[in-house]
Amino acid sequence: IALGIDDTADGKVLTSKINTIKTLDVSSSSIKDLTGIQDFTALTDLQCYSNAIGTLDISKNINLINLDCDTNQLSNLDVRKNTALTNLSAERNKLTSLDVSKNTSIAKLYVNSNMLSSIDLSTNTALTNLELYSNSLTSLDLSKNTALTTLDLYSNKLNALDITNNTSL
Repeated sequence: IALGIDDTADGKVLTSKINTIKTLDVSSSSIKDLTGIQDFTALTDLQCYSNAIGTLDISKNINLINLDCDTNQLSNLDVRKNTALTNLSAERNKLTSLDVSKNTSIAKLYVNSNMLSSIDLSTNTALTNLELYSNSLTSLDLSKNTALTTLDLYSNKLNALDITNNTSL
């Protein structure tokens, strides 16, 4: 209603009113549930940070380029069908795993303050900015991420890190 998409507070919005919307910012709105977000099929930019969202089904939002779902209650985030993503920020959630193997266009990945013990970035060769601090990573292979210019990994359990291929850091 505040965004002018709907005019009644019945918890429902006609698909015909939302299936052409490209940008949606519902950040800091005390939202617990984003059920129905999949009907925003044209969405390229979703900002839903600083809420209390526990699950986020974006499997039908295949046009997403930017996703910012920081500071929620997400324990799982499936972005495998969101192959257009270039920016993903999922900081301060409860993620224990994240599969970004299909997100080969991703340039900026921010997944700080989660519970990740591992992450495979071998297909993410476009990565320029990577922040994975405050996780539980014990190892990390960055040998294929030669475009990296920014890297933050503090507060992990890494004993060694080979950055010899990351000459742009």
